[in-house]
Amino acid sequence: MDGIRWKGSGWWWKAPISIVITVVGLVLLWDVLHGSPILSDALHGFAQRTDNPDCASSVTKATVAEIAQQNPPQQLLDVAMVGSPAAKQSDIRFGTEDNLCRKIIQEDWAKVVFDKWHADPIGTPWRCIRLLGTDRQAYLDCNTLQENFQDKSNACFDHVRSERIEEKNQAIATASYTLDIIRLTAKDATTGSISCAADLNVDVPNDWGSAKEPITYKVENTSDGKPYVTVFGLQ
Repeated sequence: MDGIRWKGSGWWWKAPISIVITVVGLVLLWDVLHGSPILSDALHGFAQRTDNPDCASSVTKATVAEIAQQNPPQQLLDVAMVGSPAAKQSDIRFGTEDNLCRKIIQEDWAKVVFDKWHADPIGTPWRCIRLLGTDRQAYLDCNTLQENFQDKSNACFDHVRSERIEEKNQAIATASYTLDIIRLTAKDATTGSISCAADLNVDVPNDWGSAKEPITYKVENTSDGKPYVTVFGLQ
């Protein structure tokens, strides 16, 4: 009788718990087999927590890389890109375009002057008064032509310059950043934050070059367990 009473007094709460555990187990099994986000999201959230900051954790390194991507270190990028194969090809291409812009004022204008007044401006560019002597009207007409051609030349240079800047910015936008030689330099026993040092590597694809520079960064705990990273030395 005692055994029967023990079974009756405990079974009423043990059965529902067993059912709940079984249902949860089936849900998680379905999640694993079918790629449902229930378990994977939970695991991802757990993986993102960093109750103990780490200089070299994947989350910390990814955060530093993201900061560099959002705040491109111009000096480092210049070291990587100046003199690279892609930069040399760019200089050749835009140098040719610059010469075409220069031709507008140095040759095209000179030809118009020569055809109109049979005066050769070679050797005395932009000196209409020397070319046309005391003929004031001819001087004024020549000067107006000079200004028009100079405006065309300047507009041409501005267009080439903007294209060059745009090409460089597009290359910078594709740059990737990584860390190596990572080391812990200090730890605050009170706050749990840590100070780190590493080399920041930048690689600009399509032959635009690569380089590295030393940086330091601080990793702090936050209430949600994710690291708060402050980077120093981006130049």
